[in-house]
Amino acid sequence: MIVIDYKTTGVWTYMLNAGGLKPEWICQTNSYRYLLTKAKGIEVSALYILVIFRDWRASDAKKRNDYPAAPVLQLPVPLWSWEETEAYVEERLALHQDAAYSALVGSRLPDCTPEEMWSQPDRYAVLKSATAKRASKVCNSMDEAITWASDNQMNGDHVIQHRPGKRTRCEDWCKVAQWCDQNQEYLGNKDVSV
Repeated sequence: MIVIDYKTTGVWTYMLNAGGLKPEWICQTNSYRYLLTKAKGIEVSALYILVIFRDWRASDAKKRNDYPAAPVLQLPVPLWSWEETEAYVEERLALHQDAAYSALVGSRLPDCTPEEMWSQPDRYAVLKSATAKRASKVCNSMDEAITWASDNQMNGDHVIQHRPGKRTRCEDWCKVAQWCDQNQEYLGNKDVSV
């Protein structure tokens, strides 16, 4: 049997990930394989992601070699060894069981990793002036932005704009963020009572 999962995403997701695949897609499809084999006895011989790009442009596909060739692509997913798959699934189950127990006894929920929260760090944009529409350079720290502005002889009118980071999954997707100690601390709200 072949498993194909459908994903709608942006072109940059494809361009910024090896083989066009987000790491969590690889985990997800290999977990599907595990479930089909364990629950139904179905052997899976191949995994694929059918990606539909919501922002694909034919003109960019003609200009850039690293751009997806079509608005829909079928990408092969690497099959993990059975041992690796089983270890991953067991680890995830243990995390869910720990979280359920923590919730039951009223203790702190396990913290998520930056990858699990889809964390984006703070950035510092160097603009030629306060009215500039685009940054000349986006840096990872204020010191880096100051150094870059100095090295590139920005005139005295330049501005360094702080662009706060974001935890995209927590803010936009997590259904338990309002009860999560880690998220509430991040937001500066220490009271997590329901």
